[in-house]
Amino acid sequence: MQMKFRLIDKITGFKKYEWIETVKAISLEEYSLLEPWGRKGAFPETLILQIAVESAALFAAASSEFRWIGLLDTVEEVRFLSETAPGDVLHTRVRAENSGRRFGFVISASEKTIARGGFVSRPVPLADFYSENDFRIIWEALYVPTA
Repeated sequence: MQMKFRLIDKITGFKKYEWIETVKAISLEEYSLLEPWGRKGAFPETLILQIAVESAALFAAASSEFRWIGLLDTVEEVRFLSETAPGDVLHTRVRAENSGRRFGFVISASEKTIARGGFVSRPVPLADFYSENDFRIIWEALYVPTA
């Protein structure tokens, strides 16, 4: 199996066709990614957006019984409201809109909103990008439903 870079540590909630909640803890190394370019002390905004996009991809796969996945098409009205700090735990909530093509999201940490916005994704067959079995294993490793 090929190594994949993932920005989701855990799926904390999921309602088929409606929403997904995920968690990402920011490590000291990730916090320092921009330091070589003179921007010390912030997790890159592009990766914050990617957390929401990956959450939506997981949501689309699970909602479609692992037949489809969403690929980012367009970004709409994204606002970055606060920077992250090492050790921040980012809580992401992504909700489906417009029959699952448009997603709205909010990412927060320690009672502050980090980012909010929306994007449109394009559904494509999951099998074009991943092994269905491998993707199910990723889902099962990240999501443990609560009783």
